[in-house]
Amino acid sequence: MLKEKEIIRLSHQGFSQRSICKMIKTSDRKIRQTLKKLADLNLTYDDVKDMDDETFLDLFQNKRKEVKSIHRQPDCNHIHQELKRKGVTLMILWEEYVEESIVLNESYLKYTQSCNVYKQYVEKHQLAMHIEYKPGERCETDWMGIIPLKHF
Repeated sequence: MLKEKEIIRLSHQGFSQRSICKMIKTSDRKIRQTLKKLADLNLTYDDVKDMDDETFLDLFQNKRKEVKSIHRQPDCNHIHQELKRKGVTLMILWEEYVEESIVLNESYLKYTQSCNVYKQYVEKHQLAMHIEYKPGERCETDWMGIIPLKHF
C-alpha cells in the first residue's frame, strides 16, 4: 500500500500523527502534508480507499511545476564544444556569457548556477570529454586502496 494511503487509513482509524509517524516510519511533515492535501481536495478516506494507485498518485504526489527562468540560459552545447579547446575553462566561458547578456540587456545566471545548468546538461545527454595527450606527457596515479605501511 502507498504511504499516503496508509497515512489516510490510520488517521481515519483514529491514530494520532505521532503514532502514525512511528508505525510507518515517516516524518510528521509528510503526514501533515498528506492530511492537508486530503482536506484541500475535499476528500475522505471512503473516497480514496477504493482508488487505484495510479489515480491516487496523480492526486497526492507533489509534482513540481517547471518554472520558466527569467534569466538568459547559457548555451550548453556551445560550452561543451568550447571546453574541448586548450586553455578554455568554465569561468572564461561564463564571463563571455555575462558580457553577451549585458550587451543584450538581459539578466544572467551567477557562476554557480551556470555551472549547475551545464552539469545537468552533461548528465542528461550522458556526455564525456575525451582528453588527448601524447604518451609519456603525463603520469597519473590512483592512490585509492593503497594501505600505508607501518614502520616498526
